[in-house]
Amino acid sequence: MLVVMKGEDSLIDLIQKKQSWGAHVRRVRDATIEGTAEVQAEERRIGAGLQQSHEAELAQRQRAAEALSQWAQTQQVINAMNRPVITDCNAFGGMVNCVSR
Repeated sequence: MLVVMKGEDSLIDLIQKKQSWGAHVRRVRDATIEGTAEVQAEERRIGAGLQQSHEAELAQRQRAAEALSQWAQTQQVINAMNRPVITDCNAFGGMVNCVSR
């Protein structure tokens, strides 16, 4: 926006013959360079913000994955504790042999 205003001001000065074509071209060029630098600075600021947001999301996903993994391990322990135990016993004469699984 600032570049456009400076360009318009320069054009008005040119029309009112307050400056030469060469001065007009230099002013427009300088305003364009300044505007490009401002756009690049804003681009870097936005990029840095997006990178920070991306890293925060990755960290949150990592924490969620770790919590899910911990839950799965806990669930395996609970399932193992609640698993029915089957005991097979065999008698051989006066001896009894039992195996639980």
